[in-house]
Amino acid sequence: MSTDDGQTADPQHASGEPSSDSPHSTVRKADAAAIKGLAHPLRLELYDQLVTFGPATSAMLAHRLNESSGATSYHLRQLARSGLIVEVQGEGTARERYWQPTPGGLALGPDDHLSPSSKQAAGSVARNVAQRASQRAEAFVDRALGHIEDPEERPWLEASELAVTRLQLTVEELAELGEEVQRILQARRLSAEQRDSTAETRRIQVQFYAFPLDAPDEGDLS
Repeated sequence: MSTDDGQTADPQHASGEPSSDSPHSTVRKADAAAIKGLAHPLRLELYDQLVTFGPATSAMLAHRLNESSGATSYHLRQLARSGLIVEVQGEGTARERYWQPTPGGLALGPDDHLSPSSKQAAGSVARNVAQRASQRAEAFVDRALGHIEDPEERPWLEASELAVTRLQLTVEELAELGEEVQRILQARRLSAEQRDSTAETRRIQVQFYAFPLDAPDEGDLS
């Protein structure tokens, strides 16, 4: 699985490595330091906030998450030491710096070079990321139900999509599907850069999952 900072596409290929000739070549495989950095719940929350909503200061994040600015400042520095975030140059002050995710996506996937403890931590981080995505989808459904008659919200609700599709694919076709979706997302990013700056926009989260299902247990029918 992978996260995306909105600057590059970043699929986790079937091989676990990005193709060098694709737009996904800047994706970074999470190493032990990155996994350790994200294993802390508050650090994962801070990283998620920066990935989802863009650059922010420790004070801004402390307000959002109801944490002390001292705690957010400390854990932001730890994320920076792990190579997960970088300071936004030319923004903020020496006392109140803006942070953003390190450019490029971050992939969490099978890696034989990781120690058993790092593999376990990576699994925990991946589960937490999936849970956060699910919580945002549920929050959208609740918000949609509460604003279904709002004339300003209705066009956005009608344009949104929650869908589940089942396919019968080979492993190669599954990998190709991921590539196709990422190419579409990358094209959307490029077109957004050329959009009229006066157009009304909102930050949109695209959640994409494609994975094999476990076969149901039919029991002993003999």
